[in-house]
Amino acid sequence: MVAIALVNRYVLVPRMSLNDARAERLILRTTQVEMALGALALLAVSLFATWEPY
Repeated sequence: MVAIALVNRYVLVPRMSLNDARAERLILRTTQVEMALGALALLAVSLFATWEPY
């Protein structure tokens, strides 16, 4: 997730200042991927928290 955030900040955001439509689509897509990864991380943590230790 940190790598995606770095790409967004240092690659895609500067391209957006050039009115690059492709950069806008890519930043939306990478943001969606980052949100999905965050949701999966929360799901994994909630599952691990409810399992009994062996």
